[in-house]
Amino acid sequence: MKKLIIFLSGILFAYTITNTKTYYQNIQPSTLKANLEVIITHKSLNGLINLLHKNVNRLKTLCQNTVYSFNPVYKYINKKEVFVDYKAYINAECLFKTSEIKKFSALMNNLQKAKVKLTSLNFTVTDNERKSIINTLKTKAYTDIQKETKNLSKKLNQKCFVTDVKIFTPYQKSAGFYTMKAYSALPVPKQNKKISIKADYKIECY
Repeated sequence: MKKLIIFLSGILFAYTITNTKTYYQNIQPSTLKANLEVIITHKSLNGLINLLHKNVNRLKTLCQNTVYSFNPVYKYINKKEVFVDYKAYINAECLFKTSEIKKFSALMNNLQKAKVKLTSLNFTVTDNERKSIINTLKTKAYTDIQKETKNLSKKLNQKCFVTDVKIFTPYQKSAGFYTMKAYSALPVPKQNKKISIKADYKIECY
């Protein structure tokens, strides 16, 4: 806390306080975020598109964002380009409740004629949960600053005002806990996540 006292006319003085406080709340996330890489191969383009369509529709039951592409695969034999097959690539981002981990495992196991790789699996706080907690912390910060201002007014017997408040919300990374090759029914470890804000403020008294 920084304090600055300025004397005016030898009697009156201005009293300025600048301070920084951090507010936080622990939350136990109930949402998991997974990223999948899926590869499908087929000799015919129609067959590939059919598999691609079925698998994308299955992924959409738990995955909100799916991006895919496909292309023919060739290899050189005796200096000649020979067609091998068609290959499709799907990247999916999935958000689901921890209670749906078995459903997610079944989804990956039930994709048709596909090679599935789980690249990451993280606990995450949803945007709505994060916004709600941050708004609660902001309200607490503003309330505390107003209380401090009133207490200072009584202590100094002066009129004190909040002249500047800045709220910062640091970036907080999702907590990863495992990347798995075998994804049968796995236990989900409990983890707490801290949501925090920083409040810089100034109080002036006259």
